[in-house]
Amino acid sequence: MTNLFLTRGFNYFDNSHGYVNGKSEPALKECLTSRYPRETYILTDKLSTHHFQKRENPAFI
Repeated sequence: MTNLFLTRGFNYFDNSHGYVNGKSEPALKECLTSRYPRETYILTDKLSTHHFQKRENPAFI
C-alpha cells in the first residue's frame, strides 16, 4: 500500500502512537522509513497528552 501511495504521487503520511493499538509506528518504520529516502516523503506523528503526567512536561494540558 505504501509503494502504491508513493508511486501515485502522494507523499504525506500522518501517524500516531495510538493508531492500531500502538502498532502503526513500527509498521510505518518497516514499510516507509527503512525503504525510502527521508527527502521523498513527509511524515507527521502526533504526541498524545496522556504521555505527560506532570505540569513540568512541555505538552501538559
